[in-house]
Amino acid sequence: MKAYLTLRPATLLTGYVDYTILIAIWYNNESAAKNS
Repeated sequence: MKAYLTLRPATLLTGYVDYTILIAIWYNNESAAKNS
């Protein structure tokens, strides 16, 4: 459990980065769909 608590901040950070990338990809797809 202690290892989990230690790794949690890093997991949240990478999870946030992954989420931001997903939003960016989705936004780009939406923009491309509107432009075509």
